[in-house]
Amino acid sequence: MRKKIVLLGILTIIIFAVIGCSNTTKDDLLNYTNDKLPRITNLEGEALDEYQSIISQDDYSYQILYSSLKDSIIPKYTQFVEKLEAISLNTEEVKSIHSLYVQGAKKQLEALTSLKEGIEEKSNEKIDKTGELLKESKELMNEYNDKVLKLADEVGVDYKLK
Repeated sequence: MRKKIVLLGILTIIIFAVIGCSNTTKDDLLNYTNDKLPRITNLEGEALDEYQSIISQDDYSYQILYSSLKDSIIPKYTQFVEKLEAISLNTEEVKSIHSLYVQGAKKQLEALTSLKEGIEEKSNEKIDKTGELLKESKELMNEYNDKVLKLADEVGVDYKLK
């Protein structure tokens, strides 16, 4: 009888520990996706929207693209990456996922910088490197999206990608 009570007590502690960890992860994920990221993603959006609006034009010039990269797009995106790196999280699960976002954003910044330098130096090699870096960034961002959705499902958070 005494063994059963001890076993039941240990089982109860394990269950509460698992539930407690899950709730902590859930709270961290909710805070991350609903508070911390929305505070800074406007910078990312502004930079990438400006870049997209230029390159989507059939008749854009490298000079216009270069000026925008140098004066607006890269400074905004750099500020975004700095703020992204400064985000503090509490759980390893969310930290791991956030790390993918940081890596992807850094690759994107590296691509934008390579493009600017390629235009500046008239280097096709650097301009071509931009495509590779953007592909790597996209792969990291896709992995981030997959993992954040999986974690949200695991901890019972209804999360949709935007």
